Parts: sequence; C-alpha cells; structure tokens
Amino acid sequence: MPLIPQQHFEGDWRYVNLYGLLLGLLVGHSIILFNTLFTGNPIQLPEAALVLWVSTCVLCTLANSLALSISLPTFATYVHQQPILAFYVFSGIGLLLGTILGVLSATLFFPMAFIAAHKALLFLILLASIAVCMGIQLYEWQAARNHQKQIKQEVEVLKLDRLTKQAQLKAIQTKINPHLLYNALNSIAGLIQLDRSKAEDMTIRLAQLYRYDVKDDQWITIQEELHIAKNYLEIEHVRFGDLLNYEFTCDADLLKVTIPRFLVQPLIENAVKHGLAGAQEPQITIQVQISRQEEKIRIEVFDTGGKFPAKITAGYGLRSINTRLGIHYGSDYAIKVANQPQKCISLLLPLSPLSI
Repeated sequence: MPLIPQQHFEGDWRYVNLYGLLLGLLVGHSIILFNTLFTGNPIQLPEAALVLWVSTCVLCTLANSLALSISLPTFATYVHQQPILAFYVFSGIGLLLGTILGVLSATLFFPMAFIAAHKALLFLILLASIAVCMGIQLYEWQAARNHQKQIKQEVEVLKLDRLTKQAQLKAIQTKINPHLLYNALNSIAGLIQLDRSKAEDMTIRLAQLYRYDVKDDQWITIQEELHIAKNYLEIEHVRFGDLLNYEFTCDADLLKVTIPRFLVQPLIENAVKHGLAGAQEPQITIQVQISRQEEKIRIEVFDTGGKFPAKITAGYGLRSINTRLGIHYGSDYAIKVANQPQKCISLLLPLSPLSI
C-alpha cells in the first residue's frame, strides 16, 4: 500500500519540501481562519506569523519523515510488510520532531513567553496536522484499494483472454486429412504381400504422424516440424512413387527455433493435392526452404505443379494457419502466394512470438 504521494517522493526532495510547505501554509491559514470565525477577534500579525511558521515546520518535517521511510531500503521493506502501522509510526515521529523543531526555531523570532501564551494555537496546529495525516492516509488507502482492484481485474481479463485464445487454438488446430489415413492404410495393405519391410516402414511413419497430430503442444522446433513433414511426404511417396519428389533446405541456425506446429505439413499437403491435379508434367517436385531474413523466419514451399488460380479460395488448412498465426504473432506476420518466378506459398514470421 503506498503512503502519501509516493510517486512524487521518489528521488525528489525538493518536491517533498514544497509539498510539506504548501500543506503547512494550508493548515496555518485554516487555523487563522478558524480562530477568527469562532472567537470573533481577528488574529494579530505576530500570532499569524507564529502559526504559519510552526505549521510549515511540522508539515515539512512530517513529509520528510514519510519520504525517508519510503526511500531507505530497510524502512521500505518494513513499510511494505506493515503499511498502516508504519504510516502511523513515521507520522508520529514526524509530528513530534516537527513540533519540537517549530517551537525551538520560533524562539529565534519570538519570546518564549509569547509562544507559551499561545499554547492553544500550537495545540490546534498539532490537531490539524493529525487530521491532515488521517485524510491523506484514507485517501491513499482508498486509492491503493482501487488500484489493486483494477490490477486484479486486468489480470482476470488477461487470464480469460489467454484461455480463450488457447481454446480457440485447440478448436482450429489443423488435423491431418482423414483421407490420408484411408489411402495410407490401403497402400500398407497392398505392400504387405509385395514388400513387408516397406509396409512396416510406412506403418511406423503413419504412427509417428498421428502421434504428432494428437499432441497438445502448440510449439515445436523447426527441426521437428521438418521431420514430421518428411514423414508425410514419405507416406505420399509410397502412393505416388516417382510422380512425387521433394527437397528440404533450412539454415542450420534455425533448426532449434520454435514455431507453431503444423505450419509446413498443411502447405505441403496443399501442394500435393492441387499440384498433382493441375500438373502439366506427369510428376512434380516440392521444395521446402526455410531461411532467416533479418529478424524474420521465411518458410517457402515451392512446387512444379499446376499454377494457382487468379482468385484463390483458401481451404481449411490455409485458413487455420492464418488464424493461428494471428493469435501467436498479432499482425506481425505475412502469408504470400505467387506463381512467378516460381509457384510458391510463403510465410514470414518473427523470431519471437507474442505471449499468450
């Protein structure tokens, strides 16, 4: 809980003393006005000077006492642990020292008998100073409560936003096309009699692909992402044989960088599905290139199949990639589709994601 304006006290003793001076003048003038209204006798200049002098001494000392409690590491720890008790302890010290300082320094200007004759005014100064302390404490206490409540609400909103995004990610997580399972199982069945070793290898790759699919992790290294993409292409290669060829290249320093999982595989699946269907040649080659572009990661998937149409309608895979990238990176990413100079779909991602 902060004490009297802590944000103004940090490292600026000029402000502390100006703050105390203004409070002292306010308290002094209030006492002068109070005395005039209730006694009916205007206070004389010497009495007014005494009141203003002592009140400014008391309030300046009080402000410095509280500022000192905040600025010293040992006191600051105590204040944090016992804020209300610390406030009153340091307020009491400030009031006591301020009163002593004010009275002793007033003897330089006024006779002691004159000061003693106006004990009632000095007592009013002390009461008014205590009232000011109480008022400041109540204000700061309420302000601290409101601030803590606001922070708590903001934390709850952030938690809710994070949970919402995580639920959204799970809901739109790209899943391997179920037709792949159907086609792969048929291919495995056909291979069992012809080449059992190849059938076993394809079964293992299919199991790895689906084990990767059911993971809850949203992030994976580029090396792991490429491994699962190769598994996918090996399975498809069994179906299409020499009609399908592929190449992978990646900057070595990017292999351990993490990216949202299931970015490369849907792009390759799209290239296989639409590339073979629209290819003019009997075979296609798919190239995956991952490189660093300044502080960005560029993922490019090239294929020699049929060109993209002039008006592209994004399928579920590409839409889900776009949505997930928006959640992870905000607006700091790009998806580009091009037919020239080579047919390619590319992703440009920052090296560091937003936290969710």
